[in-house]
Formats: sequence, structure tokens, C-alpha cells
Amino acid sequence: MEQNIGILREDTNQIKGIAILLVLLGHSRMWFQISDIIPNRMTTAGAWGVAIFLTLSGYGLTESFFKNGLSISFIKRRVIKVILPYAAVSALWFIVDFIAFHQTTSIKNVITTLLGVLLYEPYLDPTMWYITFMLFWYVVFFIIFLLPVHKGLKVAILLLVAFLLQHNTINLNSNWEYNYFTFPIGVLISYLKPIIFNKNSRIIINNTAIIVLLIISPYTIEFSNYTEISIAGICVTLWVITLISMLDYKSKILGFLGYISFEIYLLEGVIGGKYREIIGLGVTIRAFIAYLFITICLAYVFKKLQIFIGKISKKTIYEKANFAA
Repeated sequence: MEQNIGILREDTNQIKGIAILLVLLGHSRMWFQISDIIPNRMTTAGAWGVAIFLTLSGYGLTESFFKNGLSISFIKRRVIKVILPYAAVSALWFIVDFIAFHQTTSIKNVITTLLGVLLYEPYLDPTMWYITFMLFWYVVFFIIFLLPVHKGLKVAILLLVAFLLQHNTINLNSNWEYNYFTFPIGVLISYLKPIIFNKNSRIIINNTAIIVLLIISPYTIEFSNYTEISIAGICVTLWVITLISMLDYKSKILGFLGYISFEIYLLEGVIGGKYREIIGLGVTIRAFIAYLFITICLAYVFKKLQIFIGKISKKTIYEKANFAA
């Protein structure tokens, strides 16, 4: 019997590292003239990276549920872990907009943005639809997994919700339509973990994902066909996850990028798409390399700042508890 079945903790950051690289490559194609080093069809790489992140999110949430059960504090911790860094970065962008561009906006825009309620086109950063989408699935997951039914039925209901959303007539952010199934697929992977991460199953899934990608790749060059883009995102995700789980190779670079992947995601859209000119970047390959360096450095600093604040907060709570005692 195989040990450590599933996505190992040390592999998670490597998978996230691949995901954030895909996001950076996909988004950068829109901001920099880099067709000499990145093919035009890599524009869809950003969608693939997001699919990986959402799938990992669904997988991780389900693994935590199976191990620790479900409670309000469980979901609260997850939401805070997403919202606080996002709100801090968004607040910074509001300040920069005001100082550098003399831009102001309504109180409603500020509040909804800081809370992550971005159902349509996000005001500050178009890539932040991801925050709202992930929080939406957290809430749906919590509601469904509180139901007193079998775990398999809970997963089936979650997939049914994704199916209904895929066929709804509400005009939400278009990026949602590419990813309705990605989070539930992560939940399904966790539920079927003993089957999916069996040695033979991983090989079959990996090869099948490659074949499907080759077949549908001509339809995924442009963001025009939601079905093909969704299938491609899921296939890339399954391919990456099964490949990493089969390989014994550990990349320090991918691990590092995965470690700060959320922070990179929070920063890369505005730095590359909106503030590129402010920091003196053009659209050349050299500017692209500088953009990557700046974004990664700032993300690392932001990560360390969060850790520092977290330690201070825990120390303060501990001291207050001792004082009260």
C-alpha cells in the first residue's frame, strides 16, 4: 500500500510555484512586448494558473474538513487569511491612486473593494475577481458540508452547484465562467484521493490530460470558448498535480515562488497593468524582467511583514491573557 497518498505538503508550494508562473506569463503577454520569448497562445496560461490555485484551494479546504471537522471558526480563519492581505494591498492601491493620479472614488466602491465583494469588473485590479470567487466557494462549501448527508453526496451537490452556475443567466464577471468547476474538482480530488493518487491512476490521468490538451489546444488560443478554456484549465491542473506527485525532484525556485504565490498574485496585476509607467517600466523584454524582479521582491517583503505582524499579534493576545489571569 502506498504511503502519504495525496498532495504532499512539500509538493503544494511547487504546484503553486508553477501556477503563479503561468499567471505571470499569461498576464504579462497583455502588458509587455515579449512575443519573442513567450508565444502568443500563452495568453491563456493565466487562466490555467488560476485553475490550479482554485483546485488546490478546494482540495486543501476539504482535507482540513476531513481532519478537523467544520465550524464557524474554521471558515472564519480561512476567510481572514485571504481578506486581510487582500484588503491591505487594496488600501495601498487606493492611496497610490489618490497621490499619484489624484483619483477618488465613492465610499461604496472603497467598502465593496476592501471587503472583496467584486461581482462584476473589479474597480482597482481586474485580476481580483479571484478573491470574490474563492470567498464565494468558501461560503458554498461551508453551507453544503454542514448538511447531515453522506460526504459523497456533499461533493455531488457541490458539483451540481457548479453545473447550475455554468448555465445561469446572471451576467457576472466573465472569468467566473472559466472556473466554475475548478474549486469543486479540488474537493472531488480530495474525496477520491485513494483512487486518484494510486500509481497507475496517476499515470492514466496524466497521459489523458495531455491528450485532451493537444486535442482542444486550437480552441483555447483566444478567450472565446468557455467550455474549452474550462476543460483546458482542469486538464492542466490534473497534469501538473499528478506529475509533481510522481516526480521525486524538488525545485527550490518553484518552492520559493509557491511560498509567496498569493502575495505575488495580489501585487502583479496592478504593478504590471496600471503602475508600470510610474515605476519607469516600458514594454520591452528588459522591462518585463525588471517587472518580475520588482514584483517578486515586494511579494517576499509583504510575506515577511505578514509573518512579523502575526507574531506580534499572537504575543499581544498571549500577554493580555496572562494579564487577565
